[in-house]
Amino acid sequence: MAQNRKTDNRKTDNKRWQVVLLIFLLAFSLRIWGISFGLPGIDHGDEAEVVNHAVRFGTGDFNPHRFQYGSLVQYILFFFYGFYYALGYLLGYFSSVHQFALHFVQDPTLFYLIARGLSALLGAATVYITYLIGVRVGGGKVGLCAALFLAVSYQHAVHSHYATVDTALAFFFALGTYQSLMLLFDDRLSRYCKAGFAIGLTLATKLNGVFVLVPFATAHFLRGEKVNFSKKLFSQKFWLGLGMVFVGHFIASPFFYLDLSSALSEVSYLRSLHAASGLTLWSYLQTLANDYWGIPLGMLCVAGLFRYLITTDKKIGVVSITTLAIFCFVSLHRYVEAKYLLYAFPLCAVLGSRLLVELCQRLKAQYLVLIVLLLIIHPGYLIVNWDYERSQKSITLESKEWIELNIPANAKVLLDNVGNGGPKLYNSPSNLMRQYLRARKYNLLKSEYLKLQLEISPEIYYDITQIDASGGFREDDYRRYRLWQDTEEIGHPETYYRERGYEYIIITNRYFSRIGDEFSLLREFKRGSRGIRIYTVG
Repeated sequence: MAQNRKTDNRKTDNKRWQVVLLIFLLAFSLRIWGISFGLPGIDHGDEAEVVNHAVRFGTGDFNPHRFQYGSLVQYILFFFYGFYYALGYLLGYFSSVHQFALHFVQDPTLFYLIARGLSALLGAATVYITYLIGVRVGGGKVGLCAALFLAVSYQHAVHSHYATVDTALAFFFALGTYQSLMLLFDDRLSRYCKAGFAIGLTLATKLNGVFVLVPFATAHFLRGEKVNFSKKLFSQKFWLGLGMVFVGHFIASPFFYLDLSSALSEVSYLRSLHAASGLTLWSYLQTLANDYWGIPLGMLCVAGLFRYLITTDKKIGVVSITTLAIFCFVSLHRYVEAKYLLYAFPLCAVLGSRLLVELCQRLKAQYLVLIVLLLIIHPGYLIVNWDYERSQKSITLESKEWIELNIPANAKVLLDNVGNGGPKLYNSPSNLMRQYLRARKYNLLKSEYLKLQLEISPEIYYDITQIDASGGFREDDYRRYRLWQDTEEIGHPETYYRERGYEYIIITNRYFSRIGDEFSLLREFKRGSRGIRIYTVG
């Protein structure tokens, strides 16, 4: 009899792992589909920040010089890029590191594909970690539902397409939360060290990962039948675990300590930059319910958060307290964007799935499956629609090809390319030289990239001036992205630009309203919510 039960349990576990594998493959497929969109151009400014720094490590300077993103993801990418170079060197494609750098400047497509592929893989891997958290919180059904919910989470799938650190943060945050949650079941020193090290890696991915300390502390102090605060506070295991946080963080982001004054200055600046005059919590809850996940799955996750704010179950309490801490933090943000909340998505999936299983505990399994399928229809549709659109030729690439066929080379162009939203056109050598000298004068890292650009000889280039958008940048962003450039304001009458010799103005939809009727629209490219217009001057 006992042997039969073991056999049945083994069969159940095998079936469950098969379902987990299918969910993982679904998540990865939704995140890898259309991953080459826009390349070699990009439409997410943070991608260039991460990839460029990873490539720049090849110069021997391993200081990222910007600590908002940590450096873990950039070091991982540098490892892959190093392997790419070594393989190309052995096969005779690259004869030197300098030639490899020129290859990146001329066509960075493969570099971005590697970085985006890493995001897609980590995004799918987060689905698996979410399953493990769900199992510990509420059993197999909760784990499977949570994994599926995150797999079809709209904004998580979208951000898993980008070569940024936000998806990586969600992965390491989920890993740190899982290791911390395990403290409720296992109080060995090795478990504390694992949790602390995972927390350190999370901090090295992005600074707001600091909230992964919440589940660590919560699980530690809630562990056991009786809560002896004083004894737990001075627990040797607890402090050794915290020590491993610094070990993990130092290994993955050493220059945070070696260049501590710059790091702390950036932390202070970011805190003041993102500070809002009022709470944005309601905005985040609305967008989480309506857009970030898709309806009604997002509403279920929000309901799960409120349901488990008060609970006697320590396991779900660790998850809900951590989620609440993240929401309280982002509610102080000036900007309401999915990327600032993304690392809470795995926990939201667990809370929503736990609530669903609790509400459907008296229903037969097939009815629960039917409800789950109904819940994922809308987010699934949103992801497939987004992936399909991105798998088509991007309007940035389409407009670039049209411009190079229809606008004379070296024409004077006013271009909107803030955040890489516009077409990626080659600038004239004379402009590049002037910008290079300016970057050197102000000791900007950009000078190295501009010097490499001067060694490339494209067939078609233009006399490009960028539309000035410095008002929306941080002071250090202005130095990185605007101080070295030739810029001009948008919104003047046509005569203003004609007198200054401009022949064409190319803008994205952010500036459509700033162009008057006196300008002649030459061509418009539009897809979804994005648009590019090309105007003639004179």
